[in-house]
Amino acid sequence: MSLLTLIQELWRFFKDYLVKIVLGAIFVGLLTSGGRYFLTNQQVEGQKEAYNHLVQVYSQEPAEFQFILTNADGTLFDNSFVFDEYFSSPEVIKQVEAETGIKFGRFVQDEQLLELFKTSQYRGGLSAVRNTSTNVITMRFLVGKNADENLKIAQAYFKLLQENRVPFAKNHERTIVTSPVKAELLDLNTVQNVAVPESVSGLGGPNAKSSIIFGIAGFMFGLILTTGLLFLLRLFKRTITYGFDYAWNMEDGHLMYHRQKQSKASDLEDLLKVPHVNHRLVVSQVNPESSFESANFAIQPLTYVNKLQDLDQSSNQVDDIVIMVYSNQTEKSWYNEQAALAHLYRVPVKIIHVI
Repeated sequence: MSLLTLIQELWRFFKDYLVKIVLGAIFVGLLTSGGRYFLTNQQVEGQKEAYNHLVQVYSQEPAEFQFILTNADGTLFDNSFVFDEYFSSPEVIKQVEAETGIKFGRFVQDEQLLELFKTSQYRGGLSAVRNTSTNVITMRFLVGKNADENLKIAQAYFKLLQENRVPFAKNHERTIVTSPVKAELLDLNTVQNVAVPESVSGLGGPNAKSSIIFGIAGFMFGLILTTGLLFLLRLFKRTITYGFDYAWNMEDGHLMYHRQKQSKASDLEDLLKVPHVNHRLVVSQVNPESSFESANFAIQPLTYVNKLQDLDQSSNQVDDIVIMVYSNQTEKSWYNEQAALAHLYRVPVKIIHVI
């Protein structure tokens, strides 16, 4: 079979099963989208309290202070992340809570519960941001219930720094740029790794956009999955329908005859007559008389048998063999048996598949 014939048969298979394939794809798409929605909803139910708390916290005005840290060799300290990692540690938070009387440490657990982990792209409600041009470090506090609490918390951390109670900063010179204030000192258009109300958007409930994306992905996967399953199911079909349902030798001739495309039944007769030989044997499980214009199938010099086993051994020598395959009628077991026997004759074998 040529590559073109194989492609045509695959396309015919796809068209025949188009409705089932689309329905299967829609089912998988809805299942994927619905599953995503359900799982997200279940997950959000357990995170709703954390979400509501962070929405409240992130909606307040932050408190901030700025400073420059100089190393002993005169170079500027440029690792700002170490400050918010240290200041966010449970021991330091408990210490500041004791000094301020404000319980704010819950923000750490809530951020982790919502998977808002500290990375270079996100620093959370308590963050240290370094200006790469000036090396000014801005400590930003957005962890309290209101702006006043943020200011008190910022003042307590500022005191830790001033009193030299930050272990890794003891041998460094500190230059205060701005004392703690209730204000946004950062340009949020350029600094996008700090906590803002939008940081938790989409975490408080099932995201419609996400469900749609999963639905589309599920539909595409469903197309492939359904097509593959239907294709595999063809292996268990008793009868032959498509050109890829059976095998033949590379030297065999293989022709597809479309009854709807060929207007004359004589076209099929021509396929049987060409090329001319003295004794051509036609093997067909289905009585093919209805496929021909002539009432009598005995088109000389053709001999018709239902099985090669039925051939009279005393008959004339066979010059070539034609195996007729009828879609949805010819059985695979019959074809496999006749094809194996046909090749024992050591003559050319031609397969005509009638659709």
